[in-house]
Amino acid sequence: RSFRRYMFITRTASMMFCWTSALHEAAHQTLFKSRALSIWCGRLLGTMMFTPYTAYREVHIRHHAYLNTPRDWELWPYSDPNASLGFRRAFVWFDLLCGIASGPIIYGRIYFHRNSPIKSAAVRREIRNEYIAIAALWGGIWLYVGLTHQWASHLIVVILPMYIAAFMQTFRKFTEHLGMASFDPLQGTRTVLPRKW
Repeated sequence: RSFRRYMFITRTASMMFCWTSALHEAAHQTLFKSRALSIWCGRLLGTMMFTPYTAYREVHIRHHAYLNTPRDWELWPYSDPNASLGFRRAFVWFDLLCGIASGPIIYGRIYFHRNSPIKSAAVRREIRNEYIAIAALWGGIWLYVGLTHQWASHLIVVILPMYIAAFMQTFRKFTEHLGMASFDPLQGTRTVLPRKW
């Protein structure tokens, strides 16, 4: 029985880890041939991951445009020279061990930060509405779980796999980007073979 539970958790975590790749493709609007379908799927995935799709997209397009610079909101606080070394070191552990919370914080900053580059009222309204949808969906789920006294099952079936998937996603992010100093899209990631150790 415990082996079956372990297999369920690992398979579910792997599926949820794949959601992050699907959200990435949806942000590029290449998940499906239909742009509209990519957007709506991205909104559903973002809602499941506590992250508004539009906020993710706004952060991610800046990540590609300003890789490893202070304007790269996706690699905050690692690319922020105003963040102290101690804070960045502590955030590495928070990001790795609490990715289920750090992801929504990193992507939500573009909406809540006083110096947000988002000036469009329409984009801000979309993000606000996506936050409302996230609160409504998860509020409904947690209300049902509470009323039916299913917290133990919910933690094992949903939260634990989500936690593992977030850990894997953060580890992937660290492997691909952290410690790379270049602003060049090819040299600023480990998606190319290095010339030296």
